[in-house]
Amino acid sequence: MEKSNTRENIFETIGMRLRKIRDMRGYSRSTVAELAGMSEKHLYNIEMGNVRMSVDRLVDLCDILEVSS
Repeated sequence: MEKSNTRENIFETIGMRLRKIRDMRGYSRSTVAELAGMSEKHLYNIEMGNVRMSVDRLVDLCDILEVSS
């Protein structure tokens, strides 16, 4: 069970960091979601750590937010 909890924590941490950077950059969730080709709800779920994302999706979001992955 610890592995599952660790994985969930990683997605929560990544989501929180993405949200923090998005806020710091002054981007709305809808703007980033549109640029990433996803729904605003899906981006919200990523930021909350509710869903897992692929490495490709992470790299896309990092490119949009102009940070390294």
